[in-house]
Amino acid sequence: MRGTLSIDNGVFDANGVFDASSSTIDFTNSNGRLTLASSVTSLGTLDETLGTVVYDGGTQSILVDTYNNLECSQAGTKTLLGNLILNGSLSILSGTFDVSSSNYSLSIYGSVTNNSTFTARSGTVSLIGSTAQSISGSSDPAFYNLTINNSSTGVSLGLNTSVTNVLTLTAGLLKTVSYTLSLGVSGSSAGTISGGGSNSYIVAFDNSGVIGYFKRFTISTGITYSLPIGDATNYLPVNLNYTSGTLTNTFLTVFTKATKIPGLNSSITSYLNRYWDISASGASGFSYNVDYTFVNGDVSGSKAGMLPVKLSGTNWYKPLSTLFTDGTALGTGSFDNGFKLTWSGLTTFSMFGGAVDQSIALPVELLSFDAKPYNNNVKLNWKTASEIDNDFFLVERSSDGETFKTISKIEGAGNSNHLISYYLIDQEFHKAINYYRLIQTDFNGNQTNSEVLSIDMTKYEGVIIMTVNTLGQEVNQSYSGVVFDIYSDGSSVKRIQ
Repeated sequence: MRGTLSIDNGVFDANGVFDASSSTIDFTNSNGRLTLASSVTSLGTLDETLGTVVYDGGTQSILVDTYNNLECSQAGTKTLLGNLILNGSLSILSGTFDVSSSNYSLSIYGSVTNNSTFTARSGTVSLIGSTAQSISGSSDPAFYNLTINNSSTGVSLGLNTSVTNVLTLTAGLLKTVSYTLSLGVSGSSAGTISGGGSNSYIVAFDNSGVIGYFKRFTISTGITYSLPIGDATNYLPVNLNYTSGTLTNTFLTVFTKATKIPGLNSSITSYLNRYWDISASGASGFSYNVDYTFVNGDVSGSKAGMLPVKLSGTNWYKPLSTLFTDGTALGTGSFDNGFKLTWSGLTTFSMFGGAVDQSIALPVELLSFDAKPYNNNVKLNWKTASEIDNDFFLVERSSDGETFKTISKIEGAGNSNHLISYYLIDQEFHKAINYYRLIQTDFNGNQTNSEVLSIDMTKYEGVIIMTVNTLGQEVNQSYSGVVFDIYSDGSSVKRIQ
């Protein structure tokens, strides 16, 4: 073929061998498509600013060139013949996209869609756009090396994504959204992070119940595992080092949230309005050191005298030699008077935060909070193990989990060090999914939110006809202990009253 091939809004199908060695392929607008169904000898001078080139012929070789959009479809393997530059996007719609045993690289200015198989081998994919980019599709991709160098709003995940070797953070944010970004290979590699900092980090945070995670495999003690995470606007990195333990097929998972640890005593007026949730899988007999960095906007009150604290389940932990009047003392904690908290000698994982050391209890200890159907209504039950200056609870309901309305005010016990049970029956619930939360308020007006519960009352029509204890004896609301609610259809629900 010689001369210029101009492709407008339509599709030019090349069903045989395609050779444009002395030609120019010109896309007159972005909707033009050149479909290659057989082998390709040359693309001549290819328009790299518009249009899409589609390799659509089963097993094919992808010629070295600078493309705009590149699309691979049909079964078979599409193998690179060299490094590629895509000024637009890469779409792997079916078949296998193979960088080849020569481990070629891809530099992509647009987005990546993976609906099939991406064979990364030891190649590198660099996302280097100046506009927002994304990694999406229906098949989770596993990159070998992935570089984020986006000068705009960063790269967003639309599915779970893994990097097995090196994650390079040069510029722009890598946003997990509601998915998980994994680094390393289970049992063999922790992967490597290159770069990272306030201008390029992993956004792994809880955004109103939508959580994005960063997961990093761990393979050995004595290694500092960096977790360069943050939220949408702040760099809030974590570093963790196992000093002992057995690590086999283990990994860490982390995210952050811009609120204080749930249940922290509202009488503590200087604290971090931020926590980091760090969990681990597979490790045994371990001890570790950790540090985490906050920003000035996370500080409520004063940061002077700040110490790390954490909540694991219903158990509070504090460093040794603090003034806090409760919590398990564990390891050594410190504050560098800047914005970093350090804690060594830890043996549990949990929610990490910070509070200024003072002679006061850490929690208003809410042991449980649940919602159950009850006599065609919703019954809310909650228990406290201890209360300090607890004035009252506000019970709130929502139809969307975001906008809440107060439906009742329940007086608190003030100060207590024994178990107290509370309940409320909601007769005006929505015939839909209902969301509930408690707002604990102390005598000074400080408030702490509970977790948000949900209960689906869309189809509920059952009626509780009797409540019995473990001996089968009918009991009333004043009974405390394990009970069974017997419904009109013969079913029963076990609970603690």
